Amino acid sequence: MNPKFVKILQYLFFLLVGLVLLFYAFKDIDLHELMSQIFEADYRWVALSLVFAVFALIFRAFRWRLLIEPLEKSPKLIHIFHAINIGYLANFAFPRIGEITRCGILNRTDRVSVGGLFGTVIVERIFDMLMAALMLCLILLLQFDVVGSFIMEHIMLPIMNSISGMIGFVWLIAIFALATMAVLAGYIIFRKQLSKITAIRKIKNVIQSVLKGIQSAYRMKNFGLFIILNLLIFAMYFLQTYVLFFALESSSSLRLVDGLFILVISSLALIIPVQGGIGAYHLIISMGLTIFGLTREEGMVYATISHSATSILFILLGIIGLIFVFFGKKSAEENDAEKHIFRKMGYYDDQSGIIRRYQRERVHWDAHLTNTRQFALEAMQGKNKKSAAVLGSGWLLDVPVEEMSRYFEKLFLFDVRHPATVQKQIKRINNVELRICDISGFALPVFQYAKQYRNNKERPPISDIQPQTSLDLSGFDFVFSCNILNQLDILLMDYLAQFFNLEYEETVLFRNNVQQHHIDMLPRNRSCLVADYEEITRAPDGKEISRKPSVRLPIVQCPDASRWTWTFDTKMTYYKDRMTFFEVLGCGI
Repeated sequence: MNPKFVKILQYLFFLLVGLVLLFYAFKDIDLHELMSQIFEADYRWVALSLVFAVFALIFRAFRWRLLIEPLEKSPKLIHIFHAINIGYLANFAFPRIGEITRCGILNRTDRVSVGGLFGTVIVERIFDMLMAALMLCLILLLQFDVVGSFIMEHIMLPIMNSISGMIGFVWLIAIFALATMAVLAGYIIFRKQLSKITAIRKIKNVIQSVLKGIQSAYRMKNFGLFIILNLLIFAMYFLQTYVLFFALESSSSLRLVDGLFILVISSLALIIPVQGGIGAYHLIISMGLTIFGLTREEGMVYATISHSATSILFILLGIIGLIFVFFGKKSAEENDAEKHIFRKMGYYDDQSGIIRRYQRERVHWDAHLTNTRQFALEAMQGKNKKSAAVLGSGWLLDVPVEEMSRYFEKLFLFDVRHPATVQKQIKRINNVELRICDISGFALPVFQYAKQYRNNKERPPISDIQPQTSLDLSGFDFVFSCNILNQLDILLMDYLAQFFNLEYEETVLFRNNVQQHHIDMLPRNRSCLVADYEEITRAPDGKEISRKPSVRLPIVQCPDASRWTWTFDTKMTYYKDRMTFFEVLGCGI
């Protein structure tokens, strides 16, 4: 059967269920009296209830971001907010599709794994159910005689009667459970053979991604804040429900505890898989309000106003979110294309490798990192304090970001990628901005050069490759090139070497061009540079094996440069059977 046709049938089925519930809810209701009371409502209270609804959405966005952070991603809060609203909008089209939709939207805007996001959504739903269960227990303690009889009569007994008449359904569940166990057992037994199948590997990756998202619950660094946000979310929902009582004369005398009960049963109503809770919400809320002395008509007025106002809010916010995503589409796609090139050329792997090597060699790196930070601090003294730029900020290991942010009014950090931990660190510093760019200016031209070679197997000399762009640094009062001069060309050369052999002379010429372009880009008398200029390898006993220059430009001969040795690799993972050291210089430009 055509999948689109099946989706249409599913949509129509759930819509029909909602309409049937809606019909049953409004049966025997005086529609004329209903409309009369709706028009007489005080909509100032309705507006106030929607304010609380918006705050609930904002707190939901904060909560979701806390769950996402352990995934090593830091999506913008506004993106999360729009994703949630678009998800609610999607629920009006098809029940429960909103959870997947919001994951897809955030993947599109911030490239967070959909599987990981869905895992965090599962965690959200678990905590939502726990909060609903706690509220239900509280209600039973406070009003067991009234609330208990309502829940038993209108919710539990119908469910129990349905189950007692569905023996076949119970058998179906048992068969499904046995089949699931059989599949798991088969996978465990034949996992080596199955792991070779591409489709199985993809399914396994998705499951692992979802599990990683679920694990975010105990990997959060601020679980206390997460609990507070859960409480705030339900506090907003409670206030949204309670203040709406005052919009109608019939419900204005209801108490706080009554509002808590209506919130609990509204949560149960929204479990029913119909578009936007239509019908189910009206039926359950109108019935629930009758236990407090309201008539069915009065209860239906409250349910209609509450559901309609909230639905309009979700639709408007969802449309705004869609507009935001639509207008952000072009820049997102451009960023994705650039990120794809950086990833394919090895920039991301190289950056990850740096932090892993630092963790292995931390004791030996500390002196070099301290010297780099100290040199930058000394070099910036006496400069105008309006703005500064750091080129190659990376993991901020060698950047005195705190001191620089206090000295300059505005600090800009440039790199091809800013790790999630850096993004989180910078969020608390108001005057620091992160900029993603190709500092060398050669990444895209080299990528296109290699692509052209793959297509026609002909290539001009690599010295003909010219930078696509140059950073305009003229407006900065201070520019710090941080341990990247030698790195700018290495990844470019490594990428080209994947496709053809390079002559030594053209390699040296190209590397000099890339490095000289970087130095020419730095504003004179307002810049400083720290770079390794010579590589030394030694045997485990300390005997020198080799020495070769990594920078061949005249700047190496700078007479006023500060110099030190960087103990780069003592574990002999960079080169097998030898340790690696770099001679480093720091100088003004």
